[in-house]
Amino acid sequence: MEKPLVSIIIVNWNGMEEIKAFIKSLERFEDVAELQIIISDNNSTDGSIEMVREKFPYVEILENKKNIGFGAGNNRAVSLARAGYILFANPDMEFVERGLKKLVDLMENEKDVAACGCMVLNSDGSFMSQCRRGFPDPLTSFYYLSGLAFLFPSILNLESIFTPTCLLIRRWMWTRFPAPFLS
Repeated sequence: MEKPLVSIIIVNWNGMEEIKAFIKSLERFEDVAELQIIISDNNSTDGSIEMVREKFPYVEILENKKNIGFGAGNNRAVSLARAGYILFANPDMEFVERGLKKLVDLMENEKDVAACGCMVLNSDGSFMSQCRRGFPDPLTSFYYLSGLAFLFPSILNLESIFTPTCLLIRRWMWTRFPAPFLS
């Protein structure tokens, strides 16, 4: 494959069914020929790796000798990424439309945007509120710790931060920060 459009990194630990559903959703809604899919496997014992090799031979697998965690798993996998964009994705997510193309189009059209994420839904189609965070400043921390954020949710600016459930970044941004994901 020539240089892919997006390198997708998924950290896995015993998530065989989730990985299978994730990759099938990519095949359903995206052009996988334009993608580099990398699974950073944290020493799974459920047959995940064997299943991926059999059903999705185009997927690259980085086998970690032990469970090194989410952060280190992502950090290691980035060294294999060849695309101009890197998508960090949780293994239990699925695409329900051509969402990756929309994220890439946004980045192509908005050159000053370094990273973007998508709306994450529960399996019933409702918004997954755990994937929305306020900016981690002292005032926001006070609101959470005091319980005020739960009594008065409108006091928080929850649009300002997104989580790595589905996070697309420009590759050059990664090189600016050594090991951005903490283990």
